[in-house]
Amino acid sequence: MIGNTFEFFLSIVALLLIGIISVKAGTLDKTGFVAAFLVGFSIVIFGGWTWFILLLTFHFVSYLFTKYRYDRKVSLGAAEKKGGTRTWKNVFSNGVVAAFVAIC
Repeated sequence: MIGNTFEFFLSIVALLLIGIISVKAGTLDKTGFVAAFLVGFSIVIFGGWTWFILLLTFHFVSYLFTKYRYDRKVSLGAAEKKGGTRTWKNVFSNGVVAAFVAIC
């Protein structure tokens, strides 16, 4: 759990930077960015940095697996839409339970 003002603002800056990088890299669209900020903020504030690192790891690993042999997945009809770019629906469906547990 975040214990001081510096960590609070550091978490906001970190989430914004990671979100901007993710949008530019194509891992999130703009709605996914907003959802990821809300989920990430909840997790880092209530769960702490360890929980946030776990969430961040999941974000990047899942995107790598989505991109792995993407052309083959397209040919099989099993590919994620939009080239694997995550929307708010993807973010909330994968992150809302973790955020809820962190808040509790």
